[in-house]
Amino acid sequence: MSTAWRQRAESQMAALRPPAEGLLLLGLHRNGLRPAAGDARFMERPPMPLSEQPDLADRLMRARPLMASLEHPLSEYLFADETPKPSVWWPLHGGGSPLGFLVASGDGIDRNAGFLAHLSSVGGHLVYGLVERLERARGLGLQTPFAPSSEARDPSWPRDPLRQLRPRRDDSMTTGGAAVADAAMVLQLALEVPGGAALAALPALDPLLISPLARRFLDTALEALLPLIAVLPRSRGRLIRLMINADDPQLRHDALHLLERWPDLGLAREVLPLAFSADTGVATAAARVLERCRK
Repeated sequence: MSTAWRQRAESQMAALRPPAEGLLLLGLHRNGLRPAAGDARFMERPPMPLSEQPDLADRLMRARPLMASLEHPLSEYLFADETPKPSVWWPLHGGGSPLGFLVASGDGIDRNAGFLAHLSSVGGHLVYGLVERLERARGLGLQTPFAPSSEARDPSWPRDPLRQLRPRRDDSMTTGGAAVADAAMVLQLALEVPGGAALAALPALDPLLISPLARRFLDTALEALLPLIAVLPRSRGRLIRLMINADDPQLRHDALHLLERWPDLGLAREVLPLAFSADTGVATAAARVLERCRK
């Protein structure tokens, strides 16, 4: 990677101080992750083979952030010769392809909602710069944004065409896919750390979370989602409207459960037909919802 790009990346990362005390950009190469930019003490760390870090590899491929406690094995990688600090490992994706991690460490950052929102923003700027660098150098055969610009090809970068970072044409979220993806990562953190900083950060992301929240109903128990739904009134209303009209009876049942907790007079017309359902449980729940909506 060129010195100019590294300096530019480090300047963007510096916006996270404070509360971040340590910063590192780990770039994805054929054999794993390598330091690409950041604090001098972290730049000396050896490459990290992803074959030895299956959980981290899974999080990178699925764009799932990681909160690493003082006792987490990754803390030893960062703080081999000093007192460990909590760290957040934020996956970087561009054009649907994994690029690496932005790692930030410091006391309290894992409980700081404002910091998590800022981390997402800085990560987005880094991804934009990485993709721009790759696209500019494509004529030279550069296959990884972390390769020195003087090299025609970096043999450490996989030849997989999915890693060429060409713009995706099948992005269903054409009005802000990157922002929605970042919001979904904060949602994932809120599920992994109940009551933590990510949950406090969700209200500011409410307009972006309708699709990520809807997807979570496919693999997450309703009880685990309730604390998140409680702080997302806009997404909640749009989600309930989709669920109440769904063909799946379980989704309709869950929608009525949500409306019993959070009545919405604007949805009374949608609920009314369910009060005449042949399913006694659904009809009773719908009647309760309609009664609550009148109050």
